[in-house]
Amino acid sequence: MAVAAESDIAMVELRNVDNTAPARHGAMTAVPGPFLMHATGVAADPRARARTEPALAAIREITASADVGLTAASFTDGRAGVEHALNSTALQQLARVCSVIDPEGRFGPSRIVRGTEAV
Repeated sequence: MAVAAESDIAMVELRNVDNTAPARHGAMTAVPGPFLMHATGVAADPRARARTEPALAAIREITASADVGLTAASFTDGRAGVEHALNSTALQQLARVCSVIDPEGRFGPSRIVRGTEAV
């Protein structure tokens, strides 16, 4: 979807990810629902973030009727007000995968991976 030039929202996407493919064993290989809504805003400084957060909240309110109560973890990166999108079992699984793939901790963790440190 296009947004107005003066909007604090940069992009809104409604992605259809519904399929019948079986999920493979592994960390978060299944989508949380048939659709994913992805919106991004401009938050280059605290004032821009203060304008953007209410705009993103308005989008969540508008799309609430389609909300299945789950958040795609990778779609919330950088949002301080969004809790972990992964339950404790999934966080533990992600922590195990990270320890196998990067045992020396050379790769900088995303906000989601940093959340596994408490698991």
